Amino acid sequence: MNLKNLLCSALASICLLSLWACSSDDVILEDIIIDDDLILIPDPAFGEYLKYLNTPGVYVQQESGNTAYYLNPEEVKQVTVLNLSKTNGSIQTLTDAGLATAAEKINDLTGITYFTGLTRLVLTSNTLSSLDVTTLTALEALEMNFNLVGELDLSKNTNLVTLRYAASASGTDTQKLTMLNVSKNTLLAHLHLPDHNLSTIDLSQNAALTERLDLGNNPGPDQNRTTADIIIPEEIYNQLPPANRLGVTIGSTPSEDPVLVINEVLYDPSNTGLDGDANGDGVYNQAQDEFIELYNAGDQALNISGYKVYDASGLAADIPVHIFPIGTQIPSHKVLVLFGGGTPGDFGETLVQTSTTGDLSLNNEEDFITITDPAGNVVVTFDIEPLSNNPNKSYTRNPDVTGDFVQHNTVNSRLFSPGTKADGSPF
Repeated sequence: MNLKNLLCSALASICLLSLWACSSDDVILEDIIIDDDLILIPDPAFGEYLKYLNTPGVYVQQESGNTAYYLNPEEVKQVTVLNLSKTNGSIQTLTDAGLATAAEKINDLTGITYFTGLTRLVLTSNTLSSLDVTTLTALEALEMNFNLVGELDLSKNTNLVTLRYAASASGTDTQKLTMLNVSKNTLLAHLHLPDHNLSTIDLSQNAALTERLDLGNNPGPDQNRTTADIIIPEEIYNQLPPANRLGVTIGSTPSEDPVLVINEVLYDPSNTGLDGDANGDGVYNQAQDEFIELYNAGDQALNISGYKVYDASGLAADIPVHIFPIGTQIPSHKVLVLFGGGTPGDFGETLVQTSTTGDLSLNNEEDFITITDPAGNVVVTFDIEPLSNNPNKSYTRNPDVTGDFVQHNTVNSRLFSPGTKADGSPF
């Protein structure tokens, strides 16, 4: 064998040994091996954009003919700014740079929660339907115009100064905000929320709003998008430049008096024939016929989207028996009736819902109803224990709304009156 053939044979042997040394589970990622420390980025439009930006801690690998993107949670913590805009101008820039996903909108931001050092995040003109920024506690500016996010939790973003989120014209009602809690965002100076489905917003904790407040083209309390009638505190209204306060009018800080009132509770339906058929579906069912009647004592529609209802054991375990769906609004001085389940009959114009768990789980004694807002604040409670004597009828306020709770048959012969006053007249 000549020297040339000997060298070729040796090189071939080395290559074979190298292949045998790698198990089938090892994936080479540039110059490192993917292991449990790396997180897959499932949306290639997100991953490729990060790589284009030379984002520290982001890696690319060809796997079975596909391009896969990964991030290192420790390395991406150092990133402070991410601009992931997909406006027409941005798409052109990405196209010119040769990105395969240049024209693809980002619809999955899985992995963003590891970028805990971010102070500015720009997501304009993508198609995100959900966004978790609860770990981004350093965030000062969030720009997400024209996405499709219907719920947004900003309770952990206490450093937030700027929020820009104009709703997308292509978004459905569930892809627009119907409520937003900004009570923890006390540094907020710029709030841009046009074209959503907001009726009210509580800005009593947002005295720093001095740059811009745009709530234009929201329905407001009169459900008319053309009127500027969303009430904000007068001091905030006056400190904003007139050209930068849109869709709002002057009003006082929300009253501390309760607006949501529990007016009637049936936790022990009668089991005599259909006497206990409170939901009117023609069937008696202990769990399904239980109900809670909620009254809006305010002068504006009350948005209770995301509010949670607990019984005593559920509250201890943080397991609600019901979560009010997005878009739930109780008109001024009207009621909503929440039944345990079943198929409720005709209650006219009264709002009616059934428990998301199919059971309110109300016991006849040693139980307690708690309703919280989306931030976890207790809004209203009802203590069953002082009234626990297996009444086979509801407890109702007498007089309605303002009175103490009494057994319904002490008011009249009716056992309950969901959706109406105790005497059967409408609210």
